[in-house]
Amino acid sequence: MMAKYRKVDPRIWNDAKFMGLSDAGKLALFFVLTHPNMTAVGAMRHTIPGMAAELGWSSEAFREAFREGCAKGIVKHDERASFVWLPNFIKYNQPESPNVVKAWFSALDLLPECQMRNELIQHVKDFLKGFAKGFQEGFAEATPKSMPNQEQEQEQKEELSEKLSVSHDSISLPCEDGSEFVYPDKYLAEARKAYPLVDIPSQVSKARAWLEANAGRKKTRRGMTKFLNGWLARAQVDAEKRTAKDAPPQTTGSDITAEQMLPAKWLRAVKA
Repeated sequence: MMAKYRKVDPRIWNDAKFMGLSDAGKLALFFVLTHPNMTAVGAMRHTIPGMAAELGWSSEAFREAFREGCAKGIVKHDERASFVWLPNFIKYNQPESPNVVKAWFSALDLLPECQMRNELIQHVKDFLKGFAKGFQEGFAEATPKSMPNQEQEQEQKEELSEKLSVSHDSISLPCEDGSEFVYPDKYLAEARKAYPLVDIPSQVSKARAWLEANAGRKKTRRGMTKFLNGWLARAQVDAEKRTAKDAPPQTTGSDITAEQMLPAKWLRAVKA
């Protein structure tokens, strides 16, 4: 279900994130927000080359402007799945009745299946917790196939956590296009062997915080493995230095003779 109209709050011009965008970035964001294909849940299927062609821009120019919104979290994008999402869309386009929520299923059915779509469904579910029970039930009733079973989802998270010995939130990092790069089980297993002195979950959390604070230096999906590998390698070196510093001094193991315990000859001579 396409959204025939949508609300744009004029206070957007007071928003620090929006005002931090370049003129091209603002135009790209408004283009996505008002796109005819934007669904009622704030997401649509589209590609960067396709959106660029509609505006008459080059793909490179639109990608650069589009990434500004992604870097600030205003837009989320899974390029591989051609999935574009505005997380705050439903905040300003709230459902007026449970029937509207039920109609959202038609919108979800138009979106490609991917991890970001699952995040969107959970996002909508959390958003509706602030509404009357009828709204929540309407969404659950309308999306039996789209909504992950809560118990099964929790079991999968616990199984993954046990298998990798890291938390669910610690195995992915944000890319420059706004998507999340999830590290495969095999990589994490090898990383623990290669960097035995490193607390992997802690370092991944620190890497995420650094990327969020330095949005302009986020990596492409192809560069994420190299980035984290370098990060963990430096952490291993630091850990080795600390271990060496804290280690007790080594001795030759030989006994000290009585003669060696006497003052040196020059010291005896001075005393005399």
